[in-house]
Amino acid sequence: SDYEYVVTIPATSLPQLYRLLGVEVDDRRALLEAIAKRFHGNECYSAIRDFLDQNSIEYESFTWA
Repeated sequence: SDYEYVVTIPATSLPQLYRLLGVEVDDRRALLEAIAKRFHGNECYSAIRDFLDQNSIEYESFTWA
């Protein structure tokens, strides 16, 4: 099966995400590396959504199958 998963975090919520992941604000490369290190594998979509929910970070999500 072919699935696509998308999580979009608005710019206004990014500073909180940077802080939670221990990344300097506006260091996009480091943020992406921190996300990839923490959320990977078959459960990463669910894990990142759970993380965002638990930390009250606004996001939109989309799945396509």
